[in-house]
Amino acid sequence: MAEGSFNNWVSGIAALLGLVSTGAASYGAWQAELAKQKAGDAQLAAETAGRAFAELQYRDKQQFELYGKIEGLLKEASDGSLVLAATYVALVGDPRAKAVWCAAVLNYAHIRETALTPAERNAVLYAKECLSDAAEQRAEPVAVAAAKMVAGTAPLVAAPMVAATTTATATATAARWPDKKIVAQGKALGYDIDVFACESGGAASRTRAEQLAARLALQSSQTGKIAHADLGRVRLRWLSLAQEAGGGYPAGRNQVQADDDRSEERIAEALALLGEEATGQSFTAGRSASGTDFYLSVFACAP
Repeated sequence: MAEGSFNNWVSGIAALLGLVSTGAASYGAWQAELAKQKAGDAQLAAETAGRAFAELQYRDKQQFELYGKIEGLLKEASDGSLVLAATYVALVGDPRAKAVWCAAVLNYAHIRETALTPAERNAVLYAKECLSDAAEQRAEPVAVAAAKMVAGTAPLVAAPMVAATTTATATATAARWPDKKIVAQGKALGYDIDVFACESGGAASRTRAEQLAARLALQSSQTGKIAHADLGRVRLRWLSLAQEAGGGYPAGRNQVQADDDRSEERIAEALALLGEEATGQSFTAGRSASGTDFYLSVFACAP
């Protein structure tokens, strides 16, 4: 190899090594900048998590202080304490805790039943509504899961059957009342009754539910009692296909559901007789899984 060629070759290698060296330095700088950025992101995430934890602790502290105020008011047994306690209960963030305090307000109200003011009776209505909502929220996740399961298996059903079911459901839905339609206000501390029509039962279920609700409204205006217990609010309700598929409901049956309590069991038996009188069909008494005090549900779901 000639000396000139060799020198050119050496010079070329040197130039190449220079480029590689420069590139490596740039790569190292980029890595350093990336590492710095990641470190900054990690620090920001840690600070955000720290603030969230501090806020959570603050909120928890506030809630515990709120619980103390509610408990203190319920122990006072003075005028206005029940109303103020119910107002504080409305500020409770945890749905399960709120349901517990609503039950406490309701039980306290029953102790002072003969001395309740109109404002306190309104507080009682709030507590009862709160308990009813809590029971529905507990049942909702199951119903949603069941609805997804039904939706996932729907294509396996024969097309004519799907069309017939859809038509029947659309007809029943179009004719239904708004959910939670109040037909009788009743007494604030009475037993609330919800009468359900079932979407699966179509127009027949709707008619049966209306007949029983009207009979209960009449009883509320005449005697205000059932099985020697005060009648509270009576509502017409609607049980959708998705809810019914979620379980816990007497699908395809006429049934009164009550808690494991002798007083509620007596009311359930009386409701079953009243349902038969009002509709001409038999009703059975069953056990409720909702655990709601001073509340019974009636399902007019038989075909």
